[in-house]
Amino acid sequence: MFESIKQKLAVNFIKRKYISHHGKPVRFTSFAESALDFLVIMPEVDEDFKNSFLVSTFLLSKRKSVTMFISEHRYSIIPERERFRVLSFGPQQVTKMFLPDDALRNKLAQKKFDVVLNLNRVNNVFLNSIPFIVDTNYRVGFKKGEFSDFLNLQVPLNENNSKISYENLLNSLKMF
Repeated sequence: MFESIKQKLAVNFIKRKYISHHGKPVRFTSFAESALDFLVIMPEVDEDFKNSFLVSTFLLSKRKSVTMFISEHRYSIIPERERFRVLSFGPQQVTKMFLPDDALRNKLAQKKFDVVLNLNRVNNVFLNSIPFIVDTNYRVGFKKGEFSDFLNLQVPLNENNSKISYENLLNSLKMF
């Protein structure tokens, strides 16, 4: 019971502080093709983590700069990690309200990316809040949870198979 109340408070905090309801219109004409810097928020679920590299390797093949937002304990299992830039976080940087702590929020607020891809398929308040803290023009993610209404591009989620979900996301990016 307390967990759900804390999550609702965290969602309201992010909505009030970081999400503007009267945003400027965005043009989707070749936004993914013309973008250079991508922040990819990696999922916490093991199977999703493994299958999500499909998206990251595609971006690298298109000569995009890819920065991964990843948990510290997962850094060692990134294949070809020298090709990626990494922003990591530790468990001590997640507050009791499931939000990034002040130091991490300030660090992320200083970063500028052309596109933020949230590859997290589960409703995780901490990871789902990151696209709204970072300075970016485009936020892309799966249609789920409280924050999906504020994404620029929402991709349908396949609950059963993460590989299909990431292929759908990749196909959506290829259209732009």
